[in-house]
Amino acid sequence: MRRLLFLAALAAMSCSDEKAGVDAANIIGTWHMAGQKVNGTYAAYDESCASATDLYVFGADGTYGTTIYDSDCEPFVSESGHWTRQGKTLQVLDLDPAAYLDGSFTVDHYNANELWLRKEVLADDGTSTIIFYYLERAN
Repeated sequence: MRRLLFLAALAAMSCSDEKAGVDAANIIGTWHMAGQKVNGTYAAYDESCASATDLYVFGADGTYGTTIYDSDCEPFVSESGHWTRQGKTLQVLDLDPAAYLDGSFTVDHYNANELWLRKEVLADDGTSTIIFYYLERAN
């Protein structure tokens, strides 16, 4: 579940209600995961560490970085990579082949302070799960 939240957060850096696509400038910055909706059921994101917030940073140069903390407030995941966008698709490419976050996301909604990313995950049995990631801009 943390992996899915992390994927959403990194992808969540860009959204637009416009049919023309997503303005990359709206993705640039620092975001935190607020929650996710899986097959219609919403759940708030549960930070493991009470004193540190999991953050996702999208750079103007197309780089991204993130650190996720465990319950002891020690870095649990620390990764970097690149992101691009085309229309309403946000592509996150991690530099590590065993990446925690890697993939393509559809931006369903965004404004200056929030971002909804959608990903369809296919199971081996052919069923799919629709996951929405909800991110808020970090202050």
